[in-house]
Amino acid sequence: MSEPLPPTDPSQGAAALSPEQWAQISAWFDEGSELPLAEREAWLAQVQLRSVEAAQLMPWLRQMLAAHDERQPDDWLEQGPSLSASADAFDELRGIVAGARVGPWLLHERLGTGGQATVWRASRVDALPAREVALKLPLIHRDGSQLAARFAREREILARLSHPHIAPLYAAGLAPDGTPWLAMELVQGEPLNTWCDSRQLGLTERLKLFQQVVEAVAYAHARLVLHRDLKPAHMLVTPQGEVKLLDFGIAKLLEDGTQPADATELTRAAGRVMTTAYASPEQVRGEPLTTAADLYALGVVLYELVTGHRPYATRLGTSAQLENAIAEGDLIRAADAVTDADASLRSDTRRALVRQLRGDLGAVLDKALQLDPAKRYASAEALAADLDRLLSGHPVQAAQTSRWQRAWKFTRRHRLSVGLSTLAVCSLVGVTTAAVWQAREAQAQRAKAEASLSTTEHFAFFLGDLLGDALAAGSNEPPATIVSRAERMARNEFARNPETLSRVLQAVAQHHGGIGESAQAAKLYEEARTLTQDRAQQQAIACGLGMMLQRMGKPKEAIALMEPVVADPVAEAVSRSNCASYIATIRLNLGDIDGALQAADESWAYWQAMPHPLQQFEGQLLVLKASILMYTPRVAEADALFARAAELMREQSRDQGMSYVATLNNWALANFLAGQLQTAQARHDEMLAAAQRNAGAQGVAPINYLNASTDRLEAGLYPAAAEYYGKTLQAARAWRAVGFAASAQCLGGVALLREGRLKEAQALLAKGLAEPLTDSPSDRIAAGNCKSARAQFALARGDAAEGLALFTDLLSTPKLRDATRSHYLQWRARAHLAAGDAAAARQDAEAALKIARQLQGAQPNSFRTALALDALARVLAAQQDAAAATTRQEADTALAANLAPTHWLRQ
Repeated sequence: MSEPLPPTDPSQGAAALSPEQWAQISAWFDEGSELPLAEREAWLAQVQLRSVEAAQLMPWLRQMLAAHDERQPDDWLEQGPSLSASADAFDELRGIVAGARVGPWLLHERLGTGGQATVWRASRVDALPAREVALKLPLIHRDGSQLAARFAREREILARLSHPHIAPLYAAGLAPDGTPWLAMELVQGEPLNTWCDSRQLGLTERLKLFQQVVEAVAYAHARLVLHRDLKPAHMLVTPQGEVKLLDFGIAKLLEDGTQPADATELTRAAGRVMTTAYASPEQVRGEPLTTAADLYALGVVLYELVTGHRPYATRLGTSAQLENAIAEGDLIRAADAVTDADASLRSDTRRALVRQLRGDLGAVLDKALQLDPAKRYASAEALAADLDRLLSGHPVQAAQTSRWQRAWKFTRRHRLSVGLSTLAVCSLVGVTTAAVWQAREAQAQRAKAEASLSTTEHFAFFLGDLLGDALAAGSNEPPATIVSRAERMARNEFARNPETLSRVLQAVAQHHGGIGESAQAAKLYEEARTLTQDRAQQQAIACGLGMMLQRMGKPKEAIALMEPVVADPVAEAVSRSNCASYIATIRLNLGDIDGALQAADESWAYWQAMPHPLQQFEGQLLVLKASILMYTPRVAEADALFARAAELMREQSRDQGMSYVATLNNWALANFLAGQLQTAQARHDEMLAAAQRNAGAQGVAPINYLNASTDRLEAGLYPAAAEYYGKTLQAARAWRAVGFAASAQCLGGVALLREGRLKEAQALLAKGLAEPLTDSPSDRIAAGNCKSARAQFALARGDAAEGLALFTDLLSTPKLRDATRSHYLQWRARAHLAAGDAAAARQDAEAALKIARQLQGAQPNSFRTALALDALARVLAAQQDAAAATTRQEADTALAANLAPTHWLRQ
C-alpha cells in the first residue's frame, strides 16, 4: 500500500486517495456490501484491525457502504458510490482531464461515468483522419486486472456488428501507460425512457422505438453476440428519432466450438458484472447465460417504458434484496404498477393503459419476464414478431387468444369499415353478422349503419374490458366463472339495448360451448336470437346454436336449423359458410361421407364469396375437407390438404394454438387410418409436444393421448402403449370425459395382455367396462373399444365362441367406417379360424385385405394390410392352400416393414 493517509475525514475529498488505496477500498466494499447488516459491524471491526492504513481508510469505506444502503440498488452500477469527491478528482490523479491526450486522442469533455468506465468526447490528433468520437476509458485501471483484455474483448465483439441501430466501434488500443481505450461513434441523444417521457409519447410511439432496440439485439444474437447489460442508458435516441444501442463492455461471444465462452479466463475475471436492475435471474445467480438473458432484460426495459416502473416487488432496499426478488421471480404485474401520473406521461388514461396491460401487451411482458429461460420468447425475432402483431392489432403469440378474441381484434382493426357496412364481430365459429349496403336505400342504410356502429362499439368495448382482458391475462378464476360474470354484467349494462345484449350473449354462449357447457350455450343462443331484429344476426346465431344441438346429441334438429341458412340466397356468405361447415361435421359424425363432402365444398365456396375472406379460416376449411377424405380411399388427397393447412398456419404464425394441435392430430389420424404407422407416430409426437406447450389448466385433451396410444399398441410397442393409455386416463379424469376413461382402460388392458401381464390386464379391463357410458358420440366409440377389448381377451383365453359373437356384433354397427371394418374383419377371421370354420375365416380375411389395400392407396406400406395378410396366411395354411406359402412370405415382409419385432403376431 502507498504511504499512510493522514487521519482525516472523507469530506476532504478523494484527491487524498491514491489509485491503490481506492482499489483496496473497492475490494472491501465488494465484500462488505454482500453481508447482512447485522453482521457488517463485526466485519468492519475486523477490517479496521488489519493495519494502520486500514483504520485510516475506514471512514471512506463506511461512507460508501452507507451510500449503498441508502441509494436504490438498481442505480448502483450506473452511478457508483456517492462520495464527497467527484469522479473528476480520480481522473485528475491519472491526468485524465480536458485537454489531455490518451494515446492518439485529445480529450475535450467528460460525457458520462458508469460503474467501470468514463466516456469522453475526444478527437484524433495523429496522422489518421480526424473525427470526434466517444472515447471509453476505465474508471480505475489496475495492472493485472485483465481490464485491458476485457476492452480487447469488447473490440472483438463490436467488430462483428454493423447495424443502423448499433453504435459502431472505430478503433481500440492502449495508451503508453497501459490504459486501454475504445473509440466509438459519438451518439448525441437521450436514454430511451428519458426521450419518451420528456415528449409524453404514447404506447404506440414507445413500442415502435423499442422495436428498433429489439431489431439490434436480434442482429447481435444472429452474430453470436450476447450483450448482457441491456438498459435504457445504453439505448440512446438521436434527435432524428433513431435508437442506437451502446456499450457491449460486458458482452460475450457465443462460441461455436466445444469450449464454452463462460470458461475463458477473461469471463472468470469479469465475475458477475451487470446492472442488477435489468439482469436476468440466471445472471443474478451466476449461471451460464444464453440469449434468453438479453430477452429478459428487454422485458424489464419494456416494462419500465410502458409503466414508468421496474417490475420488482422490492423497489427499495439492499442489493441482496433486489437480487433475491429477481432470482425468485417476485415481480409486480404491470397493470398493478401504473398510476394516473404514469398514464398521463404516456398521453393516456390509467383505465385505458391498464386495459392494454391486462391484455396482449401484458402477455408480451409476462412471456419476456418468465423466471424459466425456456418459457421466454425463443428469440429476439419472436419478440419482434409479437410487437408487430401488437402494433397492427393482431393477436400476439404470447397470449392464447380464443377465436372470438381474434375476431374482436379484427373488428377493432377495421372499425370504420365495420361501422359503414354494419359488420359486427365475425368468426367462422359462430360470432358473425353483417348487413348489405344497398345503394338504392342509401338514406335508410346510413341510419342503420350509424346504429350498428354504436352497437358494435358497445359490444367490442364490453368484450375488451371484461372477457378479453380476463382470459388473455391468464386469470386464476375458472373460465366458467369469468363467462358467467360476463353474462351478469351484460344483462345489467345492456338491459335497454337488446341488439348489443344479443351480440354479447352470443359471445358468452360460444364460451360456454368452448368449456363443454353445451346446454347452457344453447339456451343463451336461443335468447340471443329472440333479442335481435337483424335477420343476418339471427342467421349467424342459428349456426352457433346448431353446433350446440349437435353436441347435445340432436343432429337432426341441428341440420334442420342450419340448412335454411345455407339455402338462403340473400344470407351473408360468412353465415352460409359457417352453417355449411357445421353441417359437414355433423354428417361426418353420422357416417354420411358424401353429404359431408358436399357440405364442406359448399362452405369453401361461400368462404371464397366473402368480400374479404379471412385467411385464418382457409386452413380450417382445408382441415375440414381433409378430415372427411381420410375416411375414404382418397387418402393421398387428404394428406396433401393437411400439409397445406399446416403450412398456412405456420405462415400466419398460428402454429402455437390449439387449432394447429387439432390439425396435427387429425393429420396423424389420417396416416393411421391409411396404415402409415411410423408416419402417424412421428406426427402424433409433434402434436403432443405442441399440445403440451399450449395446454390450459385442464392439461392436454384426452383424445390427443388416446390416438397416440393406439399408434403404439398397433405397432407392437406395448410398454409405451400402456404408458400412453395411462396418460389418456389421467387426462380423461381432468376433463371429466368418461368415454375416454373407458377407452383408456379397456385398450390399456389389451396392451398389458400382450405384454403378458394378465392379472393387471384383467383388472384394468374390468375398470373400463364399469365406466357409466351414455349414448353420446364419444361414449359410443368407447363402447366399441371396450367390446373389441373383451373379444380379444376372449380369444386370448381360448373362448373362440365369445370372441366371434362380439366381433360379429361390432361388425353390425350402422355406418361403420372402412378402417374400423377392416380391423374387425381381420380379428373375426382369427375367431372363425379358432372356432374351426376356415371358409368363413378366409372370407373375412380377404374382405379385410381388400379394404386395407384400398385405404393404403399408392403408399408403399400399411400395417392394416400387413395384419390382414397375416390373417389370410393363417387361414390358407389351415386349408393347406397352395397359395399359403406365398401369402405367408408376403405377410412376413409386410409385418417386418410396419410393426415392431416384439409384435405378438410373430410370437
